[in-house]
Amino acid sequence: PIIAYSINAAKNAGIFDRILVDTDDEEIAEIAKEYGAEVPYMRDKNLADDQTPMVISMKNYLIKLRENGENVEFATCIYATAPFVRSKELKEGYNLISNKKSAVAVGVTSFPYCVFRGMVISEDETNIMQMKWPENALKRSQDFPEMYHDTGQFLWMYVDRFISEDFSFNGAQAVFTPRYLVQDIDTLEDWERAEIMYKALNNK
Repeated sequence: PIIAYSINAAKNAGIFDRILVDTDDEEIAEIAKEYGAEVPYMRDKNLADDQTPMVISMKNYLIKLRENGENVEFATCIYATAPFVRSKELKEGYNLISNKKSAVAVGVTSFPYCVFRGMVISEDETNIMQMKWPENALKRSQDFPEMYHDTGQFLWMYVDRFISEDFSFNGAQAVFTPRYLVQDIDTLEDWERAEIMYKALNNK
């Protein structure tokens, strides 16, 4: 099961006191426990939909832990759809966040192509393209600064600040991950690409 990769990465990191899974689904809870995680609480139904941001459910979970007497200083949210997450980056994230200079540390990777030369396409059947920034049409992609995005794998939190502050990537600390270990999974095409990447990495 795909959640097993996230649980195993946390176990292999050897830095966590507890590995907890937040879910409202009994089947997922049982799978999580089978692979060595705990499910002390089921997710509140009002947070168990496709629209609630991860940050909201994480804050709710951390507050619940503290209300039950657990003094959590640092925590990380490891996404359940992160088959390439590694203990190496998890440990690097902990080393960064433990200095308490930021509320969060997040896994990032570079965009594979220059975003400043991006296109938008008309929503009708003509498929007409327009450059988002036409002033960049004659500029070389290698002349632009490198841009980064979060990997969708993990987010470290200094809990005191994470709970009390509004979430933002501004000021967050970056944990660099190679592009070949990053695949966001939102669609069936994403899933198929992840399977191909997984086979390639294992064949290597």
